[in-house]
Amino acid sequence: MTMSFARSLTLKLLGTLLVTALLLAHAAAQPPMGGGDPFGAGGAPPAGPRKPGAPPVAPDEIRRAESIVIQQIRESNPTTALQIIGAAQSVLNFGRPDECKKYLEKFVAGKFPDDQLAALPATYGSAFFVDLGSNEKLQPEGAQVSTQVLTAAKKASEDPARLAALVKAVSDTNFEAASTALTKLEQAGPNLVGPVLQAIADPARSAEHQRLYAALIDLADTTTAPLLGTLAAAPEAQQIIAANVLGELRSRDAVRHLLAPALAPEASPPLQAAARRALTKIMGGVPKLHESELYLLRQFEQLKDGQQPFTVDADNNTIVWQWDDASKAPKASTLPLQDALRQLYARLATDLVKINAKNPEYQRLRLLHQLEFAKAIGGQGRPLAPTSPVVVLAKEAGPDMVVDVLSLAMTQKMHAAAIGATEILSLTGDAKLLSEDSPYMSVLSTALTHADRRVRNAAALAIVKYQPQKAFPGSSHVVEVLGDAVRTAGVDRALVIDGRGDYAQTIAGLLADQGYLAEIAVGSHDAFRKATNGTDYEFILVSDVLDLPVTEMVQLLRRDRRTALLPIGVIVGTDTVADVPKIIHDRNYRDPVGKIRSRSVDDVAVLLANDSRTYVAPRPHNAETVSFLTGEVRKRAGRDWTSREERLANGRAALAALKTLASDKDTLNRYGVLRTEPALIAALNNPTLLAPAAEVLGMIASPKAQTALVDVASQVLRPLSDRQAALAGLQVAIKSRGIGLTKQQILDQYARYNASENLDSETQAVLSGVLDALESRRPAVPTSAPAKP
Repeated sequence: MTMSFARSLTLKLLGTLLVTALLLAHAAAQPPMGGGDPFGAGGAPPAGPRKPGAPPVAPDEIRRAESIVIQQIRESNPTTALQIIGAAQSVLNFGRPDECKKYLEKFVAGKFPDDQLAALPATYGSAFFVDLGSNEKLQPEGAQVSTQVLTAAKKASEDPARLAALVKAVSDTNFEAASTALTKLEQAGPNLVGPVLQAIADPARSAEHQRLYAALIDLADTTTAPLLGTLAAAPEAQQIIAANVLGELRSRDAVRHLLAPALAPEASPPLQAAARRALTKIMGGVPKLHESELYLLRQFEQLKDGQQPFTVDADNNTIVWQWDDASKAPKASTLPLQDALRQLYARLATDLVKINAKNPEYQRLRLLHQLEFAKAIGGQGRPLAPTSPVVVLAKEAGPDMVVDVLSLAMTQKMHAAAIGATEILSLTGDAKLLSEDSPYMSVLSTALTHADRRVRNAAALAIVKYQPQKAFPGSSHVVEVLGDAVRTAGVDRALVIDGRGDYAQTIAGLLADQGYLAEIAVGSHDAFRKATNGTDYEFILVSDVLDLPVTEMVQLLRRDRRTALLPIGVIVGTDTVADVPKIIHDRNYRDPVGKIRSRSVDDVAVLLANDSRTYVAPRPHNAETVSFLTGEVRKRAGRDWTSREERLANGRAALAALKTLASDKDTLNRYGVLRTEPALIAALNNPTLLAPAAEVLGMIASPKAQTALVDVASQVLRPLSDRQAALAGLQVAIKSRGIGLTKQQILDQYARYNASENLDSETQAVLSGVLDALESRRPAVPTSAPAKP
């Protein structure tokens, strides 16, 4: 019924369209009004000869023919989904988007079921519906129709029941029915592979196997990638099928994945046989064991040299297939290219171990690359789950193997693997790893100086957990790392470096509008000092108006571990457009701080091209350009970027570790916990860290610590809980070390208490508690002080 309507509509329109086409062609053959192109070029080609007496076609006649076609389509009164889309396509092709919108509106109002929507791309093509969604003249109806149809088509292509029915129909004895099923199955895309594999793996459907094998081979462009994913971790029956098909397809990409099943001692005879047959068809034979190992090792080198097998999109993402146990089928996932490469490295290393399990180098490679992939995918800021496969593998390998992997990861700048290795060492290692009797720093101690703050933090927390009984090489770095973590302000921070304080302050103000607490540095010395002391910055903006070339400033920051991985925005260029003539004619103008800025944005970008964490941009002057700049700079951090929440969590973990060290007099002195005193005092201004910081300061009990605790406890505008936490810390400090306050400070506390007569009872209780703590260690109240009631 539907198709007959479409044919009827086509026949009705055919005659009208033919007449219209002739009229339009005839009109096009006439010379343009005015005799041609008035500019003498780019005009239409000369008109052909006219028959004597042939009348020109009036525009009214063309419009009349056009209206007849539109009227014919209207009179057809389309009602089904197929009919309405056919009418919409026809009028759109006739140059009437306004008329097309009416049919699209009718289509949306029709609320057609998904089965009717899913069938439309097969008739009109998916590209037509994509165009509907992007054609500005058809909105919003065009986007609504596009979304409805393409979503329904995708859902249908993934429907297991529908796919299973099509797989069954491929083996139909009726040739036409089987061909139709195969065509529909092809439209389903790679999703067809799972149901076909299940059918072939079913012995009860052996009569269908030959046709289904043929379908996988015929649809090679669609099936090859899912079959490669199937070889990795699918059940053995599916792996055998995949090997057989890939062999028939002569897939060169399959070689790297067929070697392990062909040569691994634990592979079953049927799987070995299938893999060997496939390799013979692809390569002419099966490589020897040593040759296979060398081949896989060469794959590592080729991947590092950029010879990768993936197709990437405009965003540098690629589609990766792997077996999914839940759906019993290969499943596609979109990954950034670097993650896809990490996954492939891990797979190749795992295959090396399968081929030669006794080689410790291969075992290290497997753990290294599996850690790198698992940590990158799972989130570098989130701990690995204790039950995850890579943690289980690491525990089986033992701490010494994990230490070797940590060393490899740091050497090869595989930050995710280094973070994962240090986390696992905190679960499995002990103080023996610290080389207490050696003059050289251990691998774990070296991690305390790593450029990645997550590696440093994880190493420090692991070492504190070991509770070593004596000093070791590198032990001084432990509290340094913990102190850096405690310094977090709990806000988004940035550093602006410029030779002119007023301009730097302007940029800082614009950053403040975006929620950043921005500090400024004037000159290279001030910049380096602040950048390396303030380890809580999210990024740095550095201007070329500086007392040394901006490229040298960037290189200086890159050489220090505390700023080596920070994203840096380099701002280059003139101050305003009006400054350009001055800079051209007045050499002194372009040298405001003793440094001639003679390079353009492109020049600096070329010099810093190898620094992927640096972004070079023209000098911003308003909120919009600063917002764009900060967004681009932050992207350069990638997964190394740490959120304020993560930094606060690191601060809390560091304070817990410092509490452990400060709780024992020997460890407090051995590690030099007193060096963290400035960071702990600063943490009293961070509501999230105040309570644990006050507790550690109470354990340190130095005069500065007691002064800071008294000041917080006495600030009546502070939240009560903060003042109470400071008081608790002060009480511990005085009880353990005595009073560290001066006589004047003690007198000031009595004055504060006596002035609190009109304050709330909770505040009075805190102030009274301060005096109680002081009096508990003093024989009498000072004679010059008012007596406490």
